[in-house]
Amino acid sequence: MTLTACSSKSSTFDKLVDKAMEQTSSSSKPSKDKKEEVIHKIGDTFTVGDVEYTVQSKELAARVGNEYFGENANGQYVIISVTIKNNGKESITLSDNYFKLIKGETEYEADSSAGIYVKDDAGANLLYSELNPENSATGKVVFDVNPDTASDPSLQLQVQTGYWGTETALISLNQ
Repeated sequence: MTLTACSSKSSTFDKLVDKAMEQTSSSSKPSKDKKEEVIHKIGDTFTVGDVEYTVQSKELAARVGNEYFGENANGQYVIISVTIKNNGKESITLSDNYFKLIKGETEYEADSSAGIYVKDDAGANLLYSELNPENSATGKVVFDVNPDTASDPSLQLQVQTGYWGTETALISLNQ
């Protein structure tokens, strides 16, 4: 009777398993090459895609408009003044849909109907106007949120490129 050991096959298999385990554990480590998302502040100028943004201010209001025409908030209006510059090669259509308020996992959409009553000092409105390359526009975006949300320290504004928002940036509003 002859006994044969399969040690060479076994050790080759063990080496392959060890190598696979090393690759798996090293690939699960966080990469140092990944950028941490920067959270901007009011007053910062930053670029998302071909568009440059500067959030000028945040104010709160119970009503927008004047004594004859306007809307009352269900909660409280958060009114964001923002300057947008088109650094691209084609005109862009401005929309309040490019902005969201974020609190934790909750997202809040802009209130377009209230937005028509809010204009900047020059009378400009950001809703659905065209912005040609190299031009800037300043306007206001309005959100109707619960008063506790409006003053929450974690409240952030998210800006995005276009309707589908493939690129985004965050701005802290209450810090």
